[in-house]
Amino acid sequence: MSNYLKKTSKNTKRTLQEMKDRGEKIPSHTATKISDMLKIPTIGIAAGSGVDGQVLVIQDVMGMNDEFSPKFLRRYADLHTVMSEATRHYIEDVKSVSFPNQSESY
Repeated sequence: MSNYLKKTSKNTKRTLQEMKDRGEKIPSHTATKISDMLKIPTIGIAAGSGVDGQVLVIQDVMGMNDEFSPKFLRRYADLHTVMSEATRHYIEDVKSVSFPNQSESY
C-alpha cells in the first residue's frame, strides 16, 4: 500500500472514530456533504433529506408506542390507540363470555 493510501486510510479511520465517539445526531449539512462525496448510497436516521435513504422503525412510524417521540419521528398513524381500544374490547368480550360465541366455536 502506498504512503498516500496508508495516510488516507488512517485519516478516514480517525474521522469515522470521531463521528462514532460523538454518537448519533450527525448534523444534516454534514450528512449531505458526506452523501455528495460518496458514490455509494447513504442511509440516515434523522440525518436530513440530503442522504439517499431514510430508516425508521415501522412500529414508531405507525404510532404503536405513544411514549417514544424523538424529534426525527413523524407518525403516519395512531395504532397505539387503535390497538389499545381493540384489546380493551377483546378483554370485555372474554370476561362477559360473549367471545367466543357459538358461531366462533367448533
